[in-house]
Amino acid sequence: MNRRLRPFLLPLVAITIAFAQTEEQYRQFIAHIQSALALKTGAVVADIGTGESPEQPLHVSKAVGDSGKVICVDIDEKALEKLQAKLNEDGLKNVVTQLGKPDDPMLPEKSVDAVLIAFAYHHFSESSAMLAHIRDALRPDGRLVIIEAISDKNRSLSRERQIQDHELSAEILSAELKAAGFEIPNGAETLVENGGVRRYLVSARIRP
Repeated sequence: MNRRLRPFLLPLVAITIAFAQTEEQYRQFIAHIQSALALKTGAVVADIGTGESPEQPLHVSKAVGDSGKVICVDIDEKALEKLQAKLNEDGLKNVVTQLGKPDDPMLPEKSVDAVLIAFAYHHFSESSAMLAHIRDALRPDGRLVIIEAISDKNRSLSRERQIQDHELSAEILSAELKAAGFEIPNGAETLVENGGVRRYLVSARIRP
């Protein structure tokens, strides 16, 4: 897969390979996520749980342009240092790193147009507090897009048991978002489903 097709989410690239998607299917896959984020030139996007790979913010930075901004948030300071070094190598000027807390991404109130959490929400130890801070950080009509996975064998298990396998069902995620004051107009949207595992996204907005 060439570099033009690689830039979005490293976990999603791995999924593409694992599920033998064609390049066209991969483009549609990325377009689905872009649409959910409603990316526009000049937008400010927070990517929470980025880790040390620059793949995730690279595509978003291109979509929002030089007048936009991507804020990579993580609680692992060493991971952010590695990420910053790689971003410097790529010469990305509209991407910054931000050290967050387990219960707070440390984003100012009404400062972002969209928040992306890709395969990281299930790691949050203080998810209720985190969602409350994200809600405060979103601008009116802002989007919160969360990408997670759930297997058929784990779908009916408890939240605690699901996260042991790094999964979370759409039903549990949706209930937590609604409890935090979000609405989900389109429900959970399937990205890839194969081998008894569903990768899905939820695009949430602040409930009026």
